[in-house]
Amino acid sequence: MGRKFDFTEDFDVTPERAHAALTDDALWDRRTKEVSDHASVEYTHRPDGGFDVVISEGVGASVLPGFVRKVIRGDLVITRKDSWGPLRGDRASGTLEGGSTGLTSKVRGTFELVPHGTGSRLTLKGTAEVKVPFVGGKIEGMVTEMIGKMVHSESKQAREYLAEI
Repeated sequence: MGRKFDFTEDFDVTPERAHAALTDDALWDRRTKEVSDHASVEYTHRPDGGFDVVISEGVGASVLPGFVRKVIRGDLVITRKDSWGPLRGDRASGTLEGGSTGLTSKVRGTFELVPHGTGSRLTLKGTAEVKVPFVGGKIEGMVTEMIGKMVHSESKQAREYLAEI
């Protein structure tokens, strides 16, 4: 069944400006470099105005909690794909998919970018699922906490990026 998550971040810019930043290669390059020198990123701008980005990053087993190291073999490679649809009026939606090697896990979610006050609001709702006997639920909790931190950190980066352009 998995663990559900729901995170919200606000921007002081219109959905049009927020969407432009969230689908900008330069912002994703910056995000990837700040996270790891070993992460790879690939993007695709779709003809309909949509955008896909895939990030893969190796995570050494030594940095994982002990209870996680006990159920995996070797290092993990975590892969994430964000897909944004085009801006339709003043709204956009997208999806988040993620998983890893060495651990039966998947993350699925949906993004919504909508007007909010004089700015915009980004919401991510989804589920993290880890199929490991006995500790899967504990790992799901850890994953959802990491997703919350990621959403907050990336939104902060996007706000800083928007202030620069």
